[in-house]
Order: sequence, then structure tokens, then C-alpha cells
Amino acid sequence: MQELGINELKKVMLLPLIVFVFTVFIFILAMSSFGASSSEELTSVKGLLTTEEGQRLYEEVWKKPIQEVYEETHISVHIAWVIVPSCMIDDPFMISHDRAKEIVMLAMDSEGEEYVETSLVSFVERLISQPEFSELDKEKIIEIIEANEESADITTIGNIPEELGEYMKLNLSLPVKKGSWSGIGDVGMYNPFGEWRMHYGMDIAVPTGTPLYAAADATVEVVYHSETGGNTIMMRNGTLIIIYCHMRELSFLKTGDTVKAGDLVGYSGATGRVTGPHLHFETWSSDVADVREGYSYKDSIFFNPRLLWNFD
Repeated sequence: MQELGINELKKVMLLPLIVFVFTVFIFILAMSSFGASSSEELTSVKGLLTTEEGQRLYEEVWKKPIQEVYEETHISVHIAWVIVPSCMIDDPFMISHDRAKEIVMLAMDSEGEEYVETSLVSFVERLISQPEFSELDKEKIIEIIEANEESADITTIGNIPEELGEYMKLNLSLPVKKGSWSGIGDVGMYNPFGEWRMHYGMDIAVPTGTPLYAAADATVEVVYHSETGGNTIMMRNGTLIIIYCHMRELSFLKTGDTVKAGDLVGYSGATGRVTGPHLHFETWSSDVADVREGYSYKDSIFFNPRLLWNFD
């Protein structure tokens, strides 16, 4: 009986040790597998950005440094350029703010007092010369980024909605028919009126009278005119808020009307503060009850429409 008691005591003492060792092993495994597991998912950069891990990487490591560099240089780095290689190293979360800013600057070339974006090849060559990325394969990085052409067009200005994955499952449609535009001004810093300022949406250059279509199944929240946005319609699907500005006339729809993706909602124009006819296409992610209140804090809720819609 005494021997049995000692054996039982040993088992009781050994169990916590086994649990502790197992816990440490799982933690180390999880930390060390970030790069490998993420790089497997990199067949789709947008897919990675729908994950909690990908969103955390953007928010904690890259977002602030990229925005600061952008404000200083007026050049925006593309999401794929920094997300792809940082997911291929063991622990990108060890990259400090200042170090991330130095890495972002590798995408710039200086021409006198101004900056221009360098080529993807030059950026990757500079990147792998840095200690954090020295073991990565140059051709592999370029191959993955080029395989994600639509993601390579997404500038890193803006937020990544937590619900991005759910938004991707929605019935979506382009706001204008593909190929009807003569150019697209992306989200970013603009200087059309003599001063640099943040521009929160895409400017899709189309002639006055071009049909505009609902970009998703949605409910019309408000139709109104403003001095800046001209004739505007705001629609929403849950937390996804879609805004069209500068319409030729106020939409024939009214608050509470529901539309399906691809339904006609109005026509493009040049109302408001503009330099020519176009559709200003802006997207937010917010549960704000009154959508117009979102203008007071849209820095924290807007996101680049290219995260959802492919304009290529």
C-alpha cells in the first residue's frame, strides 16, 4: 500500500510537469511556424488579409510606418510588397516601428528633392540585402507578388476591415461597367487644388451621364447634396458602407430602398468640388447608426475599394 501511494504521488507530481513542457512546446511551435504557414497562404494576398494573423501584421508592423512615409514622400507602398516578404520570415512582429520605416523607404528613389517609386525588382534586391530578409529567395518573392496583380495595385493607405472575409462573400459588382473609365485616381494624397490632402476614395474618370450601378446588395441610407461631394448616395450592407459622389443629379432612389449588386442607382456627373466628371467611390467599414456621422472619424473606418473590387 505504501509503495502504491508513492507511485501515485509521483504521477501527481509528474502531470503538471508534462502539461508545462507540452504548453511550452506548442507556444514555440506556433511562434516559429508563422512564416511557413503564412507563406503557404500567399497564393492569395487578399486571402491572407482576411485572416486575423494577416490583419495583425498590417496593423501592428506596417500601417503606421507606411502612412508616415507616405505623408513625407507622397509615395505609397503596395500591400503585397511588404506583406509577402514579411510573412516569409520567422517573426515579423520583431520589426520595430523605426526599422519598418527604413524598410518602407527601400521602395523609394530620390530625384532631386522629390521621391519616386522604384521597380519591384530593385525593391526586392534591396530588401534581401537587409539582415531580416537575407535568407529569402528573391525570385520567389517576386513570383508571389506578381501572381497577385490585383493585390499589388492596392496601396497600403487605409484600414483593413475585420470583416473583410465576410465582405468577399457578398454579391458584388463594379460601380461602372468594366472598361468604361479613362483612368482611376486611387486612394491617397491628392493635390488638385494647390495643397496636399488625404483623398479617401477612388476617382473613376467617366463621362457625365455614365450609368452607375450598386457595388453590392445594399439598402439606401441617404441621398443628399453637399458643396464638396455634390450629389451623393450612401448605401450599406451590414457594416459595409458604400458612397458615390459627384452624380449628375440626385439618385431616383430614396432612403430605405433596397438594391441588388448591378442595379442602376444613377448617373455620373461633375457636381461638387471637382476638376472634371468622375465617380468618387468610397468605402467604409463601420456599424455607425447614422452613416453621415462617419465623416467625423473616417480616418479609422475607410478602406481601399481594391480590397474587394478588381478594376484590372
